[in-house]
Amino acid sequence: METRKKIEIIVAIIVLIVFIVALVMFVSKTTPDQQVVVDDTSGQLDTSGDRGSQVSEVDPADIPSVSAVSASTIARTFVERFGSYSSEVDFMNVEDVLSLATEDFEDELTGIIERARRNADDAYYGISTVVITTKVVKQTDSTATLRMTTQREEAIDDPANTTVRYQDIVIDLVKDGDDWLIDGFTWQ
Repeated sequence: METRKKIEIIVAIIVLIVFIVALVMFVSKTTPDQQVVVDDTSGQLDTSGDRGSQVSEVDPADIPSVSAVSASTIARTFVERFGSYSSEVDFMNVEDVLSLATEDFEDELTGIIERARRNADDAYYGISTVVITTKVVKQTDSTATLRMTTQREEAIDDPANTTVRYQDIVIDLVKDGDDWLIDGFTWQ
């Protein structure tokens, strides 16, 4: 076999190995759906998805109520959509969450959109928000307050110019029939 042919075969094998290693690394980094776990000592929801510990027995008292899971799911959806924004999409993130809000809070969110559009400039700005943990601060049959810790990746002037920060948000929810609706929030 000539030398050039041998080099081409070796390069092809190396590329194949690199591809297989990259594929294995990608598959191992993807995580299964997050699970909700109730800490029975504090009554708090943990949706961090940490599956490091295995549970051999499940006490029925440790399973969150359907309403707690629903409130957590609505709050998570609100925070991740509302907290993720790009100046290139004209505040669609806020419009996306209007259906999750009470009527009064929907009016407040509409006001946020109007003020933001008036004050918008041409500079690029983007922020992506992901909820890391969720804790129930208090909950009744008709109201809930959740504290969520988020990871926020912010880009100013250029999408490549990013910084990462962690920020808590407190979400107030009210129950309307069978549905939980967002009634307010406070970034911490």
